[in-house]
Amino acid sequence: MYQELVVKAIMEGSYRTKSVDDLSQCLIHCMDIQGSNPIALHRATHAAAIIRMELSTRLAGLPTWVALQRAVEDLAAQAPEDHDVLIQVRGVSVNSARFIEPHTFVFEGVNQDGHPTGMVVHFSQLDARVVYLPKRGPSRVITGFAGGQEC
Repeated sequence: MYQELVVKAIMEGSYRTKSVDDLSQCLIHCMDIQGSNPIALHRATHAAAIIRMELSTRLAGLPTWVALQRAVEDLAAQAPEDHDVLIQVRGVSVNSARFIEPHTFVFEGVNQDGHPTGMVVHFSQLDARVVYLPKRGPSRVITGFAGGQEC
């Protein structure tokens, strides 16, 4: 019964609007199929594969990476020209950021004492903010993005 509803959600595309918890439940229902109907088994297996793919994209760092880029771009467009635009993570003003797919961010910058600092953060543990501050040097600094995913 539940498998038919899950297959229908896949066919209609409505699974895309479901929460991660709902998708997890759908996956459980797909894996719980019983009987010897090869068509039903094929549909449930195919639906499970699509749900796994959807969950893997939602449970990865790429959406957070894109959000960081957009936040920097948006604030840089609004900030006065005599201000730096930086991501701040755990007391570090970030000069450069890299994304190592699918889950990891590498930040390099300066800590509160002015010391060069690098850190590695799993996307699920990230607590970041984008700020603009008076320039620290002669030229404007805007956090740059490098690595596997470019800004």
